[in-house]
Parts: sequence; C-alpha cells; structure tokens
Amino acid sequence: MIESLSFLQEYGWHIILLVLSISYVNGTFLQPYRKRLKEHQSLQEAMDPSRVSALQTDMARVREDQQRKAQEASNKAEKERKEKALQRLKDSQVRREEKELRNGQRLGRGEPHATTNSSYNPLMTSYGFSPSYRPARRSRGGG
Repeated sequence: MIESLSFLQEYGWHIILLVLSISYVNGTFLQPYRKRLKEHQSLQEAMDPSRVSALQTDMARVREDQQRKAQEASNKAEKERKEKALQRLKDSQVRREEKELRNGQRLGRGEPHATTNSSYNPLMTSYGFSPSYRPARRSRGGG
C-alpha cells in the first residue's frame, strides 16, 4: 500500500495528464473517425444490390396502390361534382316552374300577368316632376 501511495505521489500528475490526453484524442480524432467508418459501412449495406432490388419491387407496388387510390378518389369526386351540377340544374328548373305558377294568369285574360314598371300609376305620388306633397309654411303674423 505504501508503495502504491509513493507511486501516485511521484507519477500522479503524469497519470492525470495521460488520461486527459487520451480523452482529448478520443473525442477529437477517434470518435469522428469511428462515426465516418460506421456511416460508410451502413451506406454499403444499404446499397447492397439484393436489398435494393427487393426495395424497388416494394416501392413499385406501393406506388401502384397510391396511384389506384388517387384515381378512385378522383373518379368519385368527379361523379359527385356531376351529381351536384345535375341537382342544381333540377333545383333551378323547379324554382323557375314555381315562379311561373306564382305569377300565373289573371282572371279574364288569356296571357300571363306581366309586370311593367313603365306604366302610369296614379297612386304613386312621386310620379312626374313635382315632389311629394308638403304643406305650405305658416308665417307668423306680426300685425
């Protein structure tokens, strides 16, 4: 035990400097080198021709499925759009027919009632050049 204490007392700083140097070299040079080496090996495994061919067939199958689903969705949307357009056409036709029925024919006339805004109406006070009726001003009598 005494020998180990004397060894540490004599070479302690050398050991600490050696540990710090190894740690610095490991962090600065060795770890990045190992990381690059590992990435290179991973890339080589990923680019293996047998693996790539299997992935390409899977990728082609997935793309075909996606294309089929997109085509089905497109066809469905087109069908819905046509149905809505047809429904709007039918609705406007029904509204037009209802409007014609409301305007209908007046009794004693053979043609449908036509409303014209240009005909003279004596009940309209603003017709003509004079403004609507206003009573004359009353003046205060001063005398």
